[in-house]
This record gives sequence, structure tokens and C-alpha cells, in this order.
Amino acid sequence: MNADRTMLVHDALRFLRRRVENGATGNQLLALVGRRLGWPVGNEASLRAAITAAAAVRGGERSSYHVALLGFACLDGSHRAQYGAAFGKHLEWVVGRPNFAATGEPCSALSDPVIFLGIWNGANAVVTDPAVRVRVAGWLKQLAADFARLPPSAEWSRFYLEALLLRSQGGNWQPNDATPGWMPGALAAQDLAPADERTAGKVLTSAAAGAETVADDFEAALRLAALEWSMGRLLNESPEAMTVAGVAGILANVTRVFQRWTWEAKPRTKGAQPRQWHIENEYHVQSLLYIVLKPFLANLEEEKYLPATGVYQPRADLSLLSLQLVIEVKYWYRGGKVRKLIEEIAADAALYLRPDSPYRSMIAVIWDEAARTEEHDELRRGLSGLAGVQCVVIIPRPSVMADAAGS
Repeated sequence: MNADRTMLVHDALRFLRRRVENGATGNQLLALVGRRLGWPVGNEASLRAAITAAAAVRGGERSSYHVALLGFACLDGSHRAQYGAAFGKHLEWVVGRPNFAATGEPCSALSDPVIFLGIWNGANAVVTDPAVRVRVAGWLKQLAADFARLPPSAEWSRFYLEALLLRSQGGNWQPNDATPGWMPGALAAQDLAPADERTAGKVLTSAAAGAETVADDFEAALRLAALEWSMGRLLNESPEAMTVAGVAGILANVTRVFQRWTWEAKPRTKGAQPRQWHIENEYHVQSLLYIVLKPFLANLEEEKYLPATGVYQPRADLSLLSLQLVIEVKYWYRGGKVRKLIEEIAADAALYLRPDSPYRSMIAVIWDEAARTEEHDELRRGLSGLAGVQCVVIIPRPSVMADAAGS
């Protein structure tokens, strides 16, 4: 990957992640889509309030948005147990409505792929009654037929909804000449279309090009999913071709490991003790990152000493000399201030990236013990202007660890 392309991809990743993270603070549907893709976006309290409100809405206040929101929420087992019944009632309502208004305007499930995806996902997760499943299948079939009669459009949402409807009917979607080049990657990232490894390069270029002109936050999320998918495929083909942007992409996805993180309330096997993998300090975070990166990057080094400054000799947490890259790890404790953290990282960058140092770039990885997602944007803004800091990755404490948050 040449330098110009690397910069394009890096800038696109940074822009798209920020767009999705910022958008998810106020758009709960986007937050759920992001979490479905493995990103820890949105505010937990706001999200739970929106889900609870959607479950309680009745009559004329109810909309397809509420059904989709509950549908995405029910992909989570705990939410499914609590809100599955409410989603079932909302689903009966939406399936019983006509697909077109009296004025000829199509319903939301025919015009908004995110609404459709939420309803369809929720139905697959919740509905077990054979009679209801038959009804839903009939509704999906009619939606697909009605969609085929709509006038063509070049908008990304048209291609995405076409693929979703085809998949809902058991079909295998294939792109055509008019399909956005990044769309196959976005679908493959969600297991909604076969993953064709040969398209990874085209997907990467298309997803990055024009990233700053996306039509909306949902397009940003899908482009980001496509970008991450394609980077993963290209890395599998050639680990030696890894770039700083590639390392940043892997680190940005570290949060996905917490879907299978060991945090037992009771033992899983007879005679054993319940295990909980605590992350309590900077060294624990550093070990986590080392485990994630080392299989891809054989030359990854830890605790590497850098040129001395007077009597002080700085030591990089993780480093890759081949990329002239330092990965600095910080543990943002409860009560810690954004300003102090920025000052610490600025001081580290000045030491690590001195003219006589072999390193030229730094990625800052911050474990947020208090999951202060509302302060993440301020922290990123403060760090983005530091010379040499190529990427800032913030890992909020996962909700699975919430029981021990005060300990």
C-alpha cells in the first residue's frame, strides 16, 4: 500500500469513526447499529431509556422506528428477555399495515434499509410461534415484490435495501456495475453476503474515497464496516504489508473481544471457581493489546527503551520499529481529568518522537475505567493536534464489568 493510499485510508478511518461516535450519542438507532457491528458507541443510559420508551409506546405514537429500535435491542439476550414480548406486539402492528400510504408513499420498511434491518433482525431473534413466522414470511415476500416496482435510485440506501430484501428471501445478492464499490464489504462484514476476498482492494479504495461526503451517519457506519472488513482481508493476504493505519484499525476493534470476555457470576464447570478477567491498570491493558497484535506483528516489541533525555530514559509500552511506530497505553482512572491525560500523552509524544528517535508516529490507546463516552470527543480533539499522534483509540470499560465498577 503506497503512502498516498495509506494516508487516504487513515484519514477516512478517523473521520468515519468520529462521525459514527458523535452521531450515536444522540441517535439511538445508530448506536444499536454500531453495537451490532462491534463498536462501543452511544450512551448506555440514553440507550436504555430509548429502548424502554419504545417498548411502552402505543397507538398513534407508535412508528416503524420504535419497532426497529426494539428489533436491534432484542439481538442482545438480556434485552430480548425483557423486551421480546413488546417487540412481538409491535411486529404484529407493522406487519398488519399496508406497504403504501393512500398517497402512494412507501412505508418505512420499503424506503429505509436500517428500519427494515431492525425489524427483520428482531423477528428472527424473537418470533418462535409457527403461525406468526408464516405471517412475517408473507410480509417479507410482499415487501420484496413491492420494492421491485419502485422507481430506480442511485442512492446507497436503495442498493443496501435490495440486498437485505433478497437475503430475507433466501437469495444470494450479487453487485452490478451501478453498485457502490464499498457495498459488498459492508454486507460481508455483517454476514449478509458472501465474502469475496478478491474484492478487498476495490472495497478499501471505494470506502475511503469520498468518506467525508457521506450522505448521513448510517452511510458512515456502513463505509466504516466495509473499510475495516477490507483491511482485515488484505492483512490476511500479506501481514508484511501492514501500515500504521492497519495497526490502528486492529486496535480500534479490540472492543470486540469483550463479547467473549470471561466474567463469570458462577462457575461454568463442576468444582471450579468463577473466573473474572479484571483489567485494573495500565499493565493489564498493555498485555491485552500485546495478545491482540502479536499474532499479526511478529516484530512487535514491549517495554522498549528509547534514547535517553539527560538522566531519564523513556520506555515505550509497545513499538514497531519497521513502521517507526510507538503505541502508548494509558489507564484513565475514575476521577481523572481530560486535561491531565492530554498533558501526559503530549509529554510522552515529545519524548518518543524526538529528532534522534527512530520513531515518527504514535498511537494512543486509552482504557476508560469510568466509560465516560460523553467526554471522548473532547479527549480526541485535544490529542488530534499533537504532532505525530496518528490515531487515538479509547476503550470504555465494558458493561459486563459493571458489577465490579465500584470495587
